[in-house]
Amino acid sequence: MNCGTKFLLFSTTFLISCISLSGADWFCDSCEEKIRPIQQLLSRTLINNKQIELELHQCTTNIHISEIIEQKFMKLNEKLDKQPNTISQEFSKLSQLSQISIDKLSAIEKQQQSSHHRELNTITELQAKLYEKNKELKAKENECADLRNQLNAMKNVIKEKETQLIENEKRAKIVLEQKIKEKYDELKIIKSQKESEEEHNAKLEAKTQNLENQLSLYSTCCKTESCQTFGNSTNANIIQIPDSEPMKLSCNDVIAEPGWLVFQRRIDGHEDFNRNWTDYQMGFGNVEEEFFLGLEKLQQITKSEPHELYIQLEDYANEKSCAYYDRFEIGDADENYVLKSIGTYSGTAGNSLQENIEQQFSTYDHDNDSDEINCAKLLSGGWWYSNCGFSNLNGKYAKDIFWDEWRGYEYSLKSVIMMIRPKNNHH
Repeated sequence: MNCGTKFLLFSTTFLISCISLSGADWFCDSCEEKIRPIQQLLSRTLINNKQIELELHQCTTNIHISEIIEQKFMKLNEKLDKQPNTISQEFSKLSQLSQISIDKLSAIEKQQQSSHHRELNTITELQAKLYEKNKELKAKENECADLRNQLNAMKNVIKEKETQLIENEKRAKIVLEQKIKEKYDELKIIKSQKESEEEHNAKLEAKTQNLENQLSLYSTCCKTESCQTFGNSTNANIIQIPDSEPMKLSCNDVIAEPGWLVFQRRIDGHEDFNRNWTDYQMGFGNVEEEFFLGLEKLQQITKSEPHELYIQLEDYANEKSCAYYDRFEIGDADENYVLKSIGTYSGTAGNSLQENIEQQFSTYDHDNDSDEINCAKLLSGGWWYSNCGFSNLNGKYAKDIFWDEWRGYEYSLKSVIMMIRPKNNHH
């Protein structure tokens, strides 16, 4: 459908609508049912009219565009009519330019061919030189390979020499160590022989000196058997113990009348009293300072005749106290030097030795006490222990020297002196 047809249809429809609307009252007042279809038709006609208006607007626009295109096409035809001469001229120019380009390309190609020929010659020359250099390099490589082989051979020789040298050093070291050991053993034997000779000589000298001392003692001591001969003395004197050789013993006639023989002294703790059984049996220390005479000597002295015992105690306030017993007697080694008797007590310190009667002497390596534990080991000293209590005058200094009835078992005394003397021979 063209635009004119659409316009005619639109006008007709519009006219019919107007007539229908204006004459509706006089056309059919009583036939409402007949009018309703017409009204529906009119509504559809209005909708169609709107669509026709849109299409008419589009047709108008298309007509305008067609006119513009036609004008441009006419102008283009006019230009095409004028173009043939111009195109011919341009084609001629292009042909000339093309010939010039061909000539230039030919010249460039010839130049490139000439340059390429020269480059080929240069490359050929360089290849020849490179070949010669390769030959020289290969020859050098062969020389280097020969030198490398020679170097490896020399390395192998050096390695063999080093191995031989190490083996030689090991053998030489072993031989040298053996010789050193032999010399050391020889020196050790010589030293041992020399030490044995020196020890033997020392023993001989000691025996000689001992014999000389004994001869001197026998010649000067007049065979004194107790400290009573020396009067008021606190010095060490030579005394003849029964069944023994004369020896230097400590006498004290100042503390408690004349004639007392000191067999134990504690004053400053420089002597260790935590000794084994043999030390307490044979004695130890310096008789002029701290010492213990020895159980064997003590038994030899007291077995020949009755002796009495005197003990002096001192605390750290310098207060002194004493304990006196009128019958002191101990057993022999087979009886472990048991404390057989102390007699009757008197004094100011209290009778803390009473519980020790009939107790054997004990040390840390000879546990002879009546307690389940080792009292000598616990209290660091040898003694006639009874349940580790009441008295211990040979304990560790400043710790375990106690006399229970004077200062208690927890108080360690400052000094102790224990002395004996024959009971019936003093004034």
